[in-house]
Amino acid sequence: MGRPPELKPQGTERPGMPARLAEMVKMSDRYMVRGSSTFSPRRKAGVGDTGQAIWESIPISEIDHVEVVKGAGSSLYGSSALGGVIDVITKNNVDVNSTGVRLYCGFYQQPTYSQWRWSSHPRYFQGASISHSQPIGLGDFGVTASLSYKKDDGYIQNDSFRRLNLYVKTAGTVGRNQSLKVFGDVFNQYSGNFLYWQDIAHALQPSSSSLGQWVNSTRANLSGIYTHVLSDKFLYIVRGSYY
Repeated sequence: MGRPPELKPQGTERPGMPARLAEMVKMSDRYMVRGSSTFSPRRKAGVGDTGQAIWESIPISEIDHVEVVKGAGSSLYGSSALGGVIDVITKNNVDVNSTGVRLYCGFYQQPTYSQWRWSSHPRYFQGASISHSQPIGLGDFGVTASLSYKKDDGYIQNDSFRRLNLYVKTAGTVGRNQSLKVFGDVFNQYSGNFLYWQDIAHALQPSSSSLGQWVNSTRANLSGIYTHVLSDKFLYIVRGSYY
């Protein structure tokens, strides 16, 4: 294969990496709404002080629906909601017993350009999760627990990781038009460090200063949400979190 095409920097996903190239070499865990990609979560479970959103800290089975609001929404979601809002709404009450198991695996294909092929070995990714939900006999309260593990060898050199996550939630009605939701998770990640690339011929390899750098982090979160509907037009919500 020939030399990778010249790319003009037009914004970056990583320092020193043109946006077009970033899309070619790695799917980012960031999102963009109307050109705005600033991440300022209202619930920072799994984020900690790194600013990195770990979406799998919330089990897919727990998601009821996702709301996407384009444009400014500061009046409802706070001063950081300038470009838009992605609101992940989790389920409330548990009606029946249910158990789910999820397994997956795959591998990365070799890079398009031969100069970018930094390893001759296949790069794999795999994961497993198990979740269980059931009523607990206290009114309509139910409990949900999920344990997941994910391992990724990385398409980019020194960008592999291992993740282990435990998630527990209980929710139900505590009075007339009143509900309570309490949830928490413990998350551990061991990952490499890829800050920026070497050059155009080594786009999938980090600078020499980043090679061999690994980060082991553990994050925990406990949150509660109390909702009281006063009428068809008024309600108030009290939230609290400990990290």
